Amino acid sequence: MLIGEILQDRKYLRSLMMIALPLIIQQVITYSVNLLDTMMIGSFGDVTLSAVNLVNQFYLIFSMVIFGTISGGNVLNAQFWGRKDVKNIHRVMGIQFMFTFAVGVCFLAASQLFPREILRIYSKDEAVIESGIIYLRIISAVYLLFPTGQIYSGALRCTGNTRTPMLISGLTLCVNALLNYLLIFGKLGFPALGLVGAAIATVIARALEAFLYILITYLHKLPTAAVPKEMFRFNGPLVLMVLKNGAPVIINETIWGLGTNAYARAYAGISTASIAAYSAVNPVDNIAQALFIGVGDACAVLVGNLLGADELETAKRYARNTLFLSWCTAILTGFALFLLREPIIGLYNLSDAARDYAMKLLAIVAAILWMRTSNYTVIIGVLRPGGEAMFCLITEALVMWLIGVPLTRLLAFHFGLPVYWAYFGIVSEELIKLVIFFFRYKRGKWVVNLVD
Repeated sequence: MLIGEILQDRKYLRSLMMIALPLIIQQVITYSVNLLDTMMIGSFGDVTLSAVNLVNQFYLIFSMVIFGTISGGNVLNAQFWGRKDVKNIHRVMGIQFMFTFAVGVCFLAASQLFPREILRIYSKDEAVIESGIIYLRIISAVYLLFPTGQIYSGALRCTGNTRTPMLISGLTLCVNALLNYLLIFGKLGFPALGLVGAAIATVIARALEAFLYILITYLHKLPTAAVPKEMFRFNGPLVLMVLKNGAPVIINETIWGLGTNAYARAYAGISTASIAAYSAVNPVDNIAQALFIGVGDACAVLVGNLLGADELETAKRYARNTLFLSWCTAILTGFALFLLREPIIGLYNLSDAARDYAMKLLAIVAAILWMRTSNYTVIIGVLRPGGEAMFCLITEALVMWLIGVPLTRLLAFHFGLPVYWAYFGIVSEELIKLVIFFFRYKRGKWVVNLVD
């Protein structure tokens, strides 16, 4: 049996765990702190919780553009590291810095100049919009801080160093949680700032994160410690290579972020209780997926390194094993999440309607967890490292915008169904993608050395 073969492949398991375990811990810490933040903010009621969630939807678009830029470059960085080509890794980082800074400036300007217009895209509730404007204007400073940590973190992972990002992320997130507690509720002599305190805490934590990455990288002379002169000395062929692999990922993640925004707009359009329920369930969903995000990202590093080193058969075996492990573990995790949904939702201070919606939403999230994690692993961990970014872009965009989003809006607005019925737009999207991407994976076109 395949499971027996996987358990006997000690080299594979050791390689996977060395990279995946720190990533999993980092993801769990990240989403646990987000859950704690949501619970703190949620103690002020549905309006405040909804305002933060809507601002986060706009932030999601930014983070997806940044994630796409960094992921597209790291497809090459993983294969460059397979050839121990450090100079080109530094040059790819330079390209990432230039693009993400420009994007950050654009989002910062939009948040400062047009906050009301941005939030009205998502909700017509004036109470929610007024609270959101205050939060958005303060937290927009993150747009210039967030990319630095992500660039260094991504490059370090490509070189097999997942421990440093885990430690830095864990420290900064704990600082964020502590500052949230102090500034939101006014503990230990600090002023009780509520929503403003949550925004200030996030900005301070992101500034600390960027500082620590730069300090540790250059203090310990890690492989990503590039001098600026070398980082920004790149040539035409390299830029074209980054664009070829990065542009589809950037577009893909941006379209995905816009689609997620469209889902949130539909839920907010149903009622404030609906978006509050979604806001409560989303961090729990993220924690449940943390294990599989770590495994999928680790698979991308392993597969990318092996393809760059021309070990194609080993890359195929590692991809198959990781997909199987993700699928099996996701089924067990989803079952546990279903059983624990009542005490989890009980942690929030939700209205009766929002609580009822959240319970039903969480049951659906638990049931489709295996589909979502399988899709993540095959897209991020297998197809993109093999240069299949364009196929992923086209497929995800078409399925989301031709099936998932229209079905959600149809259920929410035309039929006037509750939010948990509208969520079946996402269910249909994930199911269709699962079938398409599985057959694409089986064709094996992703087994290719991109940097030869």
